[in-house]
Amino acid sequence: MYIGDYRAVSIHHPASCCRSAAALDGKRFLSNNAPKLPLANCTSPGLCQCEYRTLNDRREDFRPKPAPGRAGIRHLAARLFGGRRGTDIA
Repeated sequence: MYIGDYRAVSIHHPASCCRSAAALDGKRFLSNNAPKLPLANCTSPGLCQCEYRTLNDRREDFRPKPAPGRAGIRHLAARLFGGRRGTDIA
């Protein structure tokens, strides 16, 4: 279980696209922050062929899920509630 929503999109465009779309080539956006299509500076908004391509996870590094059992529960609790307890020895 991951905390937060990291689903992302990229903008796929044809070779004959406008400069605005070409400038976004290879960039990823969180789904909620992606620019609206057609882009604001699109030179042919009526004929725009740009589209969103969904990506599973915006993070590039692999983050394994915690192991099942008590260790996994402690790991999840630490992520949810943060840090150590006041009774823990540093």
